[in-house]
Amino acid sequence: MEQALNAEISIEKNESKHISLKLQSDFFEFNIELQNNCLDALKKIENTPWEDGSIQLGKSAGREVFWACDEELVSILIGKDDEVWDIGFFLPIEIINNIISEIESS
Repeated sequence: MEQALNAEISIEKNESKHISLKLQSDFFEFNIELQNNCLDALKKIENTPWEDGSIQLGKSAGREVFWACDEELVSILIGKDDEVWDIGFFLPIEIINNIISEIESS
């Protein structure tokens, strides 16, 4: 059974200078807390291949979040570091670009 991935993005800026990012679909939901000044780092993800290392950006479930992109597919890894992670999500770069657009317009 083939399903298209359409992640729903919900962004909430709060007084503590954080952005609460919720990514969800019919198959998953996860929340990432980002700093309000995260746009520059988010824009760098597309040009950060795994072999060059990841970008540490945000927290989820009390753990660090690491981002990298290979061939239009973004790896989002949640855990101690980008080698020993607990949870991994892989999303098309278009979703990250949508997140950037949502933050810029909010």
